[in-house]
Amino acid sequence: MTCLGFLPYISRIVQKIKPYLVYPSTIRAYQVRPLPYSLGNAPTVGQSLYITMFIILNVILAAVNYKSYQPHAWYATKSDEILAYVFYRTGTFSFVLAPLTLLFSSRNNILIWLTNWSHSTFLLLHRWVARLFALYALLHTLTALPLYYSTERTQQYWIWGAVAIVATMVLTFASGLYVRRPFYEFFLITHIILSIFVIVGCWYHIKLWSAVGLTWGYETWLYAAIAVWFFDRLARVARMAQNGVRRSTVTDLGGGYVRADIIGIRWGYEPGKHVYVYFPTLNPLRPWENHPFSIVPTALLQPAPDSVSGGTSSKRSDKDSSTDGSGRQIDIEKQDGVRTLSKTAADLSPDNSRATVGLTLFIKKSAGMTKSLQAHDNLLTLMDGPYPNNPTKEVIRCDRILLIGGGIGITGLLPWVSNHFNVKLAWSVRETARCLVNEVEGMLSRVAEKDVRIGGRLDVNELLDEELRRGWGKVGVVVSGPGGLCDDVRAAVVRAGRKGGTVFELEVDAYSW
Repeated sequence: MTCLGFLPYISRIVQKIKPYLVYPSTIRAYQVRPLPYSLGNAPTVGQSLYITMFIILNVILAAVNYKSYQPHAWYATKSDEILAYVFYRTGTFSFVLAPLTLLFSSRNNILIWLTNWSHSTFLLLHRWVARLFALYALLHTLTALPLYYSTERTQQYWIWGAVAIVATMVLTFASGLYVRRPFYEFFLITHIILSIFVIVGCWYHIKLWSAVGLTWGYETWLYAAIAVWFFDRLARVARMAQNGVRRSTVTDLGGGYVRADIIGIRWGYEPGKHVYVYFPTLNPLRPWENHPFSIVPTALLQPAPDSVSGGTSSKRSDKDSSTDGSGRQIDIEKQDGVRTLSKTAADLSPDNSRATVGLTLFIKKSAGMTKSLQAHDNLLTLMDGPYPNNPTKEVIRCDRILLIGGGIGITGLLPWVSNHFNVKLAWSVRETARCLVNEVEGMLSRVAEKDVRIGGRLDVNELLDEELRRGWGKVGVVVSGPGGLCDDVRAAVVRAGRKGGTVFELEVDAYSW
């Protein structure tokens, strides 16, 4: 599908296919939002087809073309001979998948640079490739037991193989969402440690296997896996070194939200970027902790130069909007349930207490590193990034961009405002997040058509239906926020896209890894 999009005359066909293959989730209403009992995240239909084809290919390659050559010098019976062939093939295939498993999990993945697939897509594939790796390793172990256990179980190579398979099985079952979500830092550390045990175990398993030191080339796959891992880590260190040691000014906004301003960073105004941020002194015993954040250039938060009295209209109910469908201002003081947030010319002048060259992060405190964030005027900060979220080129080329956000998700939407001439913003926040509205009010003043609701909910189906009625040729829809909102928007785009007429380009910015 990705390759077809670059062929002449095929892109239109691809656009027609997207509402049926690319956008819909395999299990309706579950994609960013986790499945019940934390079983994981459902892939899209297109991702499911890719995963299914990959599994079928592996099953075929692992199951076909076994031939017996009796009498055999090593195996007296045909069944032992065939079992040995399965033993060797599954062991080989598990080694082949090792570098691919590590590559797909890497932030600095060369395949991300060569394709338009997102990091979240490769993380999804990483989990499925890792499951196949574990399955091959398990089959390799089970077929070895009847053939060699009685004679080889005390050998060093056998013991190291046992270490590798035990670590692999623990990795597989301890990597589910039921572990990652409530105990992420524990998951991350154990994931790295157990992965090292797997690689070391595999290394000694093959190095000690042959009495004459022959490894038959199996170590090549381990070299590749180790190279992938070290390249990713070195690239992270290089990015942090390039960004330098920074100091953040952290402001407690109330309601469990903080703002971190990092001065001196110039990454441009392009949308769709995130950065992994380290605050080493927050928890000196765990300085490696980091978290991905959407980034907003600080300068974008300044009010528009000519915005001296209009202010921002924010809703407490679902019914009213600060603009009508054509972008004309409504007399909001006559609307019920609406509060007007207005500022004077003096209020809207640039805030000299904050530098305008740099990055701003809006953070909602939760478990882990962010829980310890407090007001600070000189917090040590390291940054690994920036990294792209999803490809933005097709969305930028649309006639119109509809930005839909919930809560802290506004941070992923603001950079889009300055990158397109025709933007509508729909954003809902809880009453406790009113502080966010106040902080981004300067940027909101730049948006001609907006629907900001405090304490209200967005009707995403109505938002999409309005775009259909207005007859745009191609509308980009960018959503950032809670998993339920992202999945509702995905379902609404699928429904609207299948109606025809208007083509929708969907981008979901959510860190549901």
